This record gives sequence, structure tokens and C-alpha cells, in this order.
Amino acid sequence: MTTTKKLRILQFSDCSDINEFIHIWSKLYYYPSKIYYKGLIGKQELDRENLKELFKWKNGMNLSDAKMKSFNDKINIHFDWLKVNYRSKELDINVFREKFRSLSTVWKIFLLHILDHNRFPIYDQHVHRAYCFMKEEAFDRISSSYPSNPKKESFYFETYLPFVKELEVKNLKEMDDAFFAFGQFLNTRNYSNLLSK
Repeated sequence: MTTTKKLRILQFSDCSDINEFIHIWSKLYYYPSKIYYKGLIGKQELDRENLKELFKWKNGMNLSDAKMKSFNDKINIHFDWLKVNYRSKELDINVFREKFRSLSTVWKIFLLHILDHNRFPIYDQHVHRAYCFMKEEAFDRISSSYPSNPKKESFYFETYLPFVKELEVKNLKEMDDAFFAFGQFLNTRNYSNLLSK
């Protein structure tokens, strides 16, 4: 006697609406300790331990000695300034960019996200890849090392932030999750088998 097992049905539909896209793709998001992030972000006050834990979350693991040194020398040293500007609508982006000019672009943008997670979305290679796909631009060369840090930073502030503002998305983290998951999917190189021509 054979036993039949029911398999879950995967449903795919055309997504021309950004809110539907976000709703569908954010469910496919996976990142280690994503629940941990929710307990850390947006606290009433910023403290040093919370700041360090958020960077550990972004790193996906404990910070190496070299990254911990970078965190202390380039971020923690400005903690008083960060605390004053935490969740501040008066945050001067140009001052921020100058103060943290020696940080890698991804860390700099994540620090900005920590300061105001409702205003500044997270950015990485997967988000960049998803954006390029949506804008019908070349996305297959986007990686952690391409484009260069100055180009990534320029893209984030001059192109991506205005794009996000125009979308008027209510939940930036849900959008981040969707773009991250979709960008990862595009990076598998199997996307062409599933996307309609």
C-alpha cells in the first residue's frame, strides 16, 4: 500500500504593485537572528552595548578582532555625537557622512539606519541588485565588492533614497527584507527559469 504525502503548493503571481511585491518577497527573507534585530532596533535611547549588538547582527556573527577595532576606532569613538543625533529629525546627512567617511559604505548606511530606522533603509549588494532589476538596469555584476564604496555611497544617497521616498512604503524593514530576498534570488542565476519573459 502506497502512502501519498501532500506537498505544499508554491504560488507565484505577477507582481506589478510594489506593496504586493513587498508582501510576497518579505516572507522569503532569511537572515540569522532576525528576531534579535527586532529586540535591538529603535530603543528609546541608544547605548554602547546595543550599538555593538546591532553591528554583530549585521555581521551575522561576532565581530572579529579587526572589525571590533574598526567599530571602536570609527564608530564608538563618536558615541556622544551618535547619542545626540539618535532619532533626530535634525540629523545633518553631510555632517554624518564627513564624520564617518572612513567607514565602509554598508556599515555607514547601517549606522544611519540605526540612528533612524524609519527613515533610512538598509543597503547591501542584494538590495542594489533588486533595485537594478526593477529599473531594468544591469544587475548581474553587483557583488559585495562592486561597485566601489564611493559609487555605492553615491548610489544610496543620490538614487536609492529618493526612489524609496517616492515609493511611500510604510514599513521600511519589510521592504528591506523583500529587496534582500529578491536580490539573493537573482544572485542564484536560476532566476531566468522562473521569471516570465
